[in-house]
Amino acid sequence: MDASDFDLGVRIRSIRKLKKMTIKEVAAQAGVTIGLISQIERNLANPSVKSLRKIAEVLGVPIATLFSQQPQRTGPVVRKEEWKVLGSPETGVTYNLLTPDFNRAIELVYGVYEPGAVTGEFLFVHAGEECCHILEGEMKLTLGETTYLLSEGDTISFKAMTPHKIENAGNTLLRALWAITPPPF
Repeated sequence: MDASDFDLGVRIRSIRKLKKMTIKEVAAQAGVTIGLISQIERNLANPSVKSLRKIAEVLGVPIATLFSQQPQRTGPVVRKEEWKVLGSPETGVTYNLLTPDFNRAIELVYGVYEPGAVTGEFLFVHAGEECCHILEGEMKLTLGETTYLLSEGDTISFKAMTPHKIENAGNTLLRALWAITPPPF
């Protein structure tokens, strides 16, 4: 990957969406304007190092994460050591991107949720479709106004524009495999 392929705006937007934060939330916590965050994500503004440090802090990632370039993929196999790990320990939710090259039409994600972990206070929506298979534990999935309790071996598919939220409904780790299209991360 050469420098011309790197997209800082996409990287920041991807991390922000993974954290289920709005542009307004990031701007307020970073002490910058909503317009600046929007322009950065659309590559219409070049942020100062000071602004980038604040944004990275709010997103809970080292500033280097915003600039780390992915190695050029040389084949279809993704080794475990190539997984990209996103999430924050304080939320109890970790996502491992099993397709970390960001140039696929579908994304495969391995999610690990600590007991009591919730993906957010608010329901999340985005374009596309999701399919989740429970590998271990129990998941409470709120999908619109309906709640589903899923256990090991269960699978659910849904339109991602349906507001949704995930909770670990058990007192052990919840492990789930997600297929998402188009890739939101």
